[in-house]
Amino acid sequence: MVTFSKNAGSTTMKLSEPWYTLVKERIKTAEIRIYDEKRKQLSEGDEITFTKEDGSDPFVRRILKLEVFPSFRNALEYISYKNAIPTANSLEEAIAVYESIPGYLDNSIKYGVLLIVLS
Repeated sequence: MVTFSKNAGSTTMKLSEPWYTLVKERIKTAEIRIYDEKRKQLSEGDEITFTKEDGSDPFVRRILKLEVFPSFRNALEYISYKNAIPTANSLEEAIAVYESIPGYLDNSIKYGVLLIVLS
């Protein structure tokens, strides 16, 4: 699960495990999110402070690239699924991770998805 907030130029994302550790250890170098109003506030070069779900243990990553795609499949093919879902054994498994998040499939069709490449 991810919680997102942006206030006065700072962006925070709360991540659950295993995603928190994989991003912190730079194994997971890409985030894919619904391209809704919150994500439209992001810009290349911005910094994101990631924390655990309880807000503890913050660390910072810079946004290297942002790209909008019509689907999770398109984004995962572009970035190579292992960069976004390192635990997946196939593209189909990576897509299933995103589509299993409540509301993500419907919202991806409605808004598209945002690929966030991290430093």
